[in-house]
Amino acid sequence: MLRRLTWALAALILLPMAGAQAQDVETKTFKDWVVRCVAQNKPPCTAHQQVANDKGQQIVAIAMGYNPADKAYPLRVELPLGIVLPPGVLLKVDEAAEFPGLVVTRCLASGCLIEMRASEEMLSALRKGTKGAFIVRTADGKAVALVFSLSGFSAALEELVGRNTAAK
Repeated sequence: MLRRLTWALAALILLPMAGAQAQDVETKTFKDWVVRCVAQNKPPCTAHQQVANDKGQQIVAIAMGYNPADKAYPLRVELPLGIVLPPGVLLKVDEAAEFPGLVVTRCLASGCLIEMRASEEMLSALRKGTKGAFIVRTADGKAVALVFSLSGFSAALEELVGRNTAAK
């Protein structure tokens, strides 16, 4: 099971790079979410959202996949560098649901990554929500909310599941 999760997460990491080089890329927008499919990848599609500040700098990037073989939803979140890692990250959905202790698995030159499987409880909250926020801590101890939209998330997830299941 860990091996499948590792491969699924690797696919999420490599998909944007493969998409930039491949000519066989199809994208479909669902409000604030984009489903990107690359025919050569198995499973072929992921759902994405990137949030930038007013200067155009990325502050959070979210990618979710769906693996029909084990019905898993691998999730990759790229957060800014300079956050404090030990307390983990808190995901809040509409001030109604909280998912504490999300673990940052590693940091790259572009940012720090959360790589995990989304639970059914998390998926349910995200589907019902209108906005989410990853709460991180800065070096001076301040909590910072990295807000993202859930507008279009349910439709994007439905497309993702349908496309990846059909490609099985």
